[in-house]
Amino acid sequence: MSAKHERNLAIWWRWRRGDKSAEIADEFGIRPQRVVEVARYMQKEHDLVTRGRELVERIGKCDDLDREWEPDDIIDMLTAGMPVRVRNAVGYVFVRSLRDLLDLVAPGANDRRRRVGYISPILGKRNFGVAALAMVIRRMSDLNLGPAFRREWTARKVWYKDEVEREGTALERQIVETGALD
Repeated sequence: MSAKHERNLAIWWRWRRGDKSAEIADEFGIRPQRVVEVARYMQKEHDLVTRGRELVERIGKCDDLDREWEPDDIIDMLTAGMPVRVRNAVGYVFVRSLRDLLDLVAPGANDRRRRVGYISPILGKRNFGVAALAMVIRRMSDLNLGPAFRREWTARKVWYKDEVEREGTALERQIVETGALD
């Protein structure tokens, strides 16, 4: 966690506790209006993380890779707590089910819909690079989305890593080097 994020959390907690904006501003050396802006932003982040946790629980209970969800639900579930730039990049990708998400990140041995030049089709999407894909892969590995998802995701990660080592681009090899697929 960065120093700025820690500062923003401290401002938000004091603001939620009911401390006056002027007092908080004096302590942190910022304008009172900036205290309100930071507090509202941090509250929005908190709400997104809370919504993401609720969605993980709801989607995980279904244990169905093909059930269709609202695209915003999948995006919010996947990107809760991630940097805004990653959330925005994921927002450009349209997925309706967990299988759609799996197909975009690691299409699997039988899926030849990948973009020319990349094994992972999502790398060809707007603003999607190594850092964003590594974050998404780690998040998908951490989420408890049911046994069916876990089995499929584990198999696809192994396939993807092998495929990258065999014929992946330099960009995709960087993803393997991050350790996201371990």
